[in-house]
Amino acid sequence: MRAHHEPLEGTYTGMRAHHELLEGTHTGMRAHHELFEGTYTGMRAHHEPLEGTYTGMRAHHELLEGTYTGMRAHHEPNEGTYTGMRAHHEPLEGTYTGMRAHHELLEGTYTGMRAHHEPNEGTYTGMRAHHELLEGTHTGMRAHYELFEGTYTGMRAHHEPLEGTYTGMRAHHELLEGTYTGMRAHHEPNEGTYTGMRAHHKPNEGTYTGMRVHHELLKGIYTGMRAHHELLEGTYTGMRAHHEPNEGTYTGIRAHHEPLEGTYTGMRAHHEPLEGTYTGMRAHHEPNEGTYTGMRVHH
Repeated sequence: MRAHHEPLEGTYTGMRAHHELLEGTHTGMRAHHELFEGTYTGMRAHHEPLEGTYTGMRAHHELLEGTYTGMRAHHEPNEGTYTGMRAHHEPLEGTYTGMRAHHELLEGTYTGMRAHHEPNEGTYTGMRAHHELLEGTHTGMRAHYELFEGTYTGMRAHHEPLEGTYTGMRAHHELLEGTYTGMRAHHEPNEGTYTGMRAHHKPNEGTYTGMRVHHELLKGIYTGMRAHHELLEGTYTGMRAHHEPNEGTYTGIRAHHEPLEGTYTGMRAHHEPLEGTYTGMRAHHEPNEGTYTGMRVHH
């Protein structure tokens, strides 16, 4: 790990805290205010431009011009290929796979979730939260107050029952009794097969692939990201933000305050105990009782 204000011109595996330039290959997490011109695998927190290949999460205020796989939080433009989540206020001109939270423009191919206030002119696969226009193909979630003129396969925002096959994300207060592929935002029970993201306060009794934000129980297979306050008892692949215990297999990033009892591959930010196999970075205040490959910052 190199803490901050540090340039890097070679190969970096771990975490660079913030205000850091990277011109080679980076595997891990760079916190914020960081430029990237090569290949990045991990998480960059916010205020970070990216011109190469990015795999992981960039928090917000981040430019992306190459290939992005993971999550970018908000205020982030994307001009290349994006796979993961971008939170809000983010324009996208290339291919987007994941989640963009809200206030985001999309002109190319979008696969994942866009939260709300987002127009879409190309192909959208994932979730758009609410107040979003869609003129192309949408597979995912559109939260509420959303117009659709093309093909929509994804999420209906809230207070919506579903009895058939649903592909995408339904935002909150939504029951699902069939097959769900995508993201449901919060307060949603799931009794069938769920592929995507459920935001928070949602129990899941089947197969879940995607992201559940917080306050969500999972008893099956979870692949994606759960933000915080989420229990996991099966297989988890992706990112869980914070306050989340994990008892199965976890591949991705959990932000902070998260215990892990299985296999963890990725990054957990801080205040997280780990009892299994951890490959990646845990930021600080984290005990580790298993196998740790990567970096833990302090405390």
